[in-house]
Amino acid sequence: MNSNHHLGQDWGPEGHPSLEVLRGYQSERLSPEQNHQVERHLVSCELCSDLVEGMDMAQAAKVYKAVKETRGRVQHYLAKKKRKPRFFVWSAWQTAAILLILFFCLVLMVYHFYFAPSAPGKQNPPPKPSTTAMHLGSPASEVLPEAQA
Repeated sequence: MNSNHHLGQDWGPEGHPSLEVLRGYQSERLSPEQNHQVERHLVSCELCSDLVEGMDMAQAAKVYKAVKETRGRVQHYLAKKKRKPRFFVWSAWQTAAILLILFFCLVLMVYHFYFAPSAPGKQNPPPKPSTTAMHLGSPASEVLPEAQA
């Protein structure tokens, strides 16, 4: 059975003190009774004693700097990984310029096909006479010239 069951909620289910308790022990903020309980546990638990020794060796400023650098590298890596190559990227002004040019070309084509006067040297050819038109009272030779051959 676990001998540390009476230690309270600051201790984990396996009988190890939480990090807050170990930090309090390290900074001597615990009551004498809690301090004694942590010391008894550290004598019997190699894992917790190694953790406290590591906390003693680590300086807060160096740890903070290392964590900050690591976080920056991870964020940079994730941002780099999230970027997707874009093959067709135009800014808003480039898109607007292209649309304006296309609209101008459309207006120019409509103007030339429907509204522009014909060129001075060119005249529209006269309409061809209809070969199927029959006039009443006209001889068949006039209406159908190929019938004579």
